[in-house]
Amino acid sequence: MDSIASNPLRCNAYAVISSSFKTAKEFNIIAQNPAPYAVQTIRSKMRQKKRTETKRKTFSLQQLQNILLTCKKEEPNYYLLMLICSTTGIRISEALGLQFENVDFSNRQLHIIWQKGRTIYGDSWESQMATSQLIQTKTSSSVRNVEIPQFVLDEIILAKNKYDYLNQNDVNFHYTPDFVVVNSNGRPLSRDFKISHAFKHVLELCDINPDDYCWHDLRHTYATLLKKNINNLKVISKLLGHSTVDMTEDVYFDDQRDIIDTSSIMTKYVDSLYDKIHMSDKSEELDMSKISDAFLKIR
Repeated sequence: MDSIASNPLRCNAYAVISSSFKTAKEFNIIAQNPAPYAVQTIRSKMRQKKRTETKRKTFSLQQLQNILLTCKKEEPNYYLLMLICSTTGIRISEALGLQFENVDFSNRQLHIIWQKGRTIYGDSWESQMATSQLIQTKTSSSVRNVEIPQFVLDEIILAKNKYDYLNQNDVNFHYTPDFVVVNSNGRPLSRDFKISHAFKHVLELCDINPDDYCWHDLRHTYATLLKKNINNLKVISKLLGHSTVDMTEDVYFDDQRDIIDTSSIMTKYVDSLYDKIHMSDKSEELDMSKISDAFLKIR
């Protein structure tokens, strides 16, 4: 197991070796079962290695503002997707699987119960549905409610009104009911190379090296924002839909109350984005040097 470089292969090795040695012990082929200790040792070693690895990069507030501005102008088909991922921290597969029935407009929440993609068994790969079907979330912990600021909710409402209008007035628009994020033809977006290409295009226009970042870094940026404002990794872990706190960050966390209203934090966060994004609608120059990170000091 120590010689296996691939994480997925190592996980398979855990299962095969554990079950094999367990069976050998049950049939008295071996007197002692070394597998549990071996698996525990390797897992501990891998966790230690992960701690020492360089953390993923995150975007600054100024960069994120500029990215959203540019995406709205240059890649409008992906703007709502990027906005939702940036301001809620949900996975891109979860955002693509969002339906309007999952949006709680009264309480300003998203109910994350699905994701879009293929299963670990590769179901529907042959039928070209591997990246567009709705499947269960990554883990049971990923089923959760996520706060959304009013500005993002307004954008979702505007998108729904736009879809309904185009569906009635544009013969080329074939809207698939209920999906929050669709392409210019009304079809649900799939997690494919087009999203990655659009993301890299936006970064290039923002003078950011696209090779240094990926879409998932929007989620890391959100997590970093939460960490700056909530000194409780257990809460952050729940908001991100992680199964364990160790997955969120390998540090000790305080035993604080688990119920924290994050809506005020994210509202200030998105309000700052809102001001700059809608400033562009008035054809005003955006002076990024004047943008303050003061809101990150909220407690």
